[in-house]
Amino acid sequence: MQRNQIRLRLKNSPLVMVLAQVRISPILKMGEYVPALQEQLRHEGYPRFRAEQVQEVDFGPQPRFTQRERWLFADKDNREAVVLAQDFVALETNRYDCFEDFSARLAKVLRIVGTAVGASLSERLGLRYVDLILPAAGETLDEYLQSKLHGLRAGELAIEKVLNRFEARGVTGVGQLVVRLHQNESGAFLPPDLMPAELTPSRVVEKGQIITLLDIDHFSEQSKDYDPPALVEAMWQLHEYTEKAFMSSVTPLALERWGKE
Repeated sequence: MQRNQIRLRLKNSPLVMVLAQVRISPILKMGEYVPALQEQLRHEGYPRFRAEQVQEVDFGPQPRFTQRERWLFADKDNREAVVLAQDFVALETNRYDCFEDFSARLAKVLRIVGTAVGASLSERLGLRYVDLILPAAGETLDEYLQSKLHGLRAGELAIEKVLNRFEARGVTGVGQLVVRLHQNESGAFLPPDLMPAELTPSRVVEKGQIITLLDIDHFSEQSKDYDPPALVEAMWQLHEYTEKAFMSSVTPLALERWGKE
């Protein structure tokens, strides 16, 4: 896809996670395909492998806990991984340069997985970016985020400190866009639903230090044929809006400090 916007590249990017997920019609025999997939993916730069059991909660009148298996194929440095389950394939990274490169790797992963397991239907596409906004000594958060995201101030409430949370939702031409802001001092550098981190952290945050996470999630629940080039084209359309949301959330000064090229 040809860009509609000038490519944004930041030398000192605040990104701590990029996640692209394609949810597929469940394949209950997925585990049988894993050995062959591991052999292909390790030759494509993902030699690390582990299987894990993940506990999920189905909230309702009586919450139910279920275990599901998923498989991770990571690169040598454990900074990028293919994540596979019965009903999705995802590519996640904390070493990101630009969407051109990321989408090319995603296309290759979708082709390999789709061919190996015979995937035929995509039921949901999602693209998510998480940025860690951490002003240096002598700087303020106001210098990095647009005023509409600043939230309440501790001084206004006559308290020592305040942690803000913000969420905006909207319908785009291709899906639904969610922009969230989380603040915490727990030492967690990812939103709660992405913890614990599967990849080796690109940043270290000390417990007790107040940090701000800008979490931009754009997804489409339109069913599509599992056709890798068409799926990547749809991811490009999701990306156009996530980049606009990022640019609308941060300040020109922040881009300058992050080394905009």
